[in-house]
Amino acid sequence: MGLKCSIFNYGNSKGATFERTVIIPVETVISFINEQKQITSNQTRSKFFVACTRARHSVVFAMDNPRENKYFKQQQIMIGQSSIPMYKYQIDDER
Repeated sequence: MGLKCSIFNYGNSKGATFERTVIIPVETVISFINEQKQITSNQTRSKFFVACTRARHSVVFAMDNPRENKYFKQQQIMIGQSSIPMYKYQIDDER
């Protein structure tokens, strides 16, 4: 069974909707995800928002060397007989 996928850059995905989305983040977005560094470019920030809001069910960031931080907590996911690390977005409710 072949997989069907569409590839877009951040901005060109505007208006599209998918069941699931995989995002390969640019360097400024990696710093945002790993270190919560502000994305200072309005254009990058708005295109990243567009990319993140295309999925109905799930968004995955595909990146090298992700880090656990206050928003992304490390967990394990089973694929067949193998366990691999993944980082799940969660907010500790301190309100």
